Amino acid sequence: LLTIVLMLVCSTMMAQSDHEPGYQTHDRFFLSMSLGPAWMSINDDITNGPYNNMKMTGVGGIIDFKVGYALNESFILHGDVISVSSGKVDIVADGTTLGTIEGDNSVGMIMFGGGVTNYFMPNNFFVSGTAGIGSFNITTGESTSSTERGLGLLLKAGKAWWISSRWGMGVSATFNYT
Repeated sequence: LLTIVLMLVCSTMMAQSDHEPGYQTHDRFFLSMSLGPAWMSINDDITNGPYNNMKMTGVGGIIDFKVGYALNESFILHGDVISVSSGKVDIVADGTTLGTIEGDNSVGMIMFGGGVTNYFMPNNFFVSGTAGIGSFNITTGESTSSTERGLGLLLKAGKAWWISSRWGMGVSATFNYT
């Protein structure tokens, strides 16, 4: 058994040394697309409305799209589009429960920004940060209202595994504040 394991390790090392430069490395063009479940909590201080503060909470999804360039094997600069949306949100205004937005109604956030990602090689663990401008939209029936744009921040950490010479697949945890 030890001999078989040793042969597998040696053959893997030899196979990887025969690949062209750039094999399973982060170099040049960078594209990252991720999606997954999201829990959202929105606090909105209202200036000209019947309430002073509105809090919306719910479960939905997040889409994170990054395009950029790798300055070296581990450090990448990128532009980002991030969207979080939920079709079922509980609303509390000034401490009073108002109800739930659901059905054809939704609450969403979109953020545009720029960021950096650093991979810790050769294990392919990564941390990423994005700063940008974002806003929230509330859609009820035919009506859509938006918040003012504000600063946003997305932090992400995870692990990727190579599934081909140029593509990886992974898992991550994300924190977004807009």
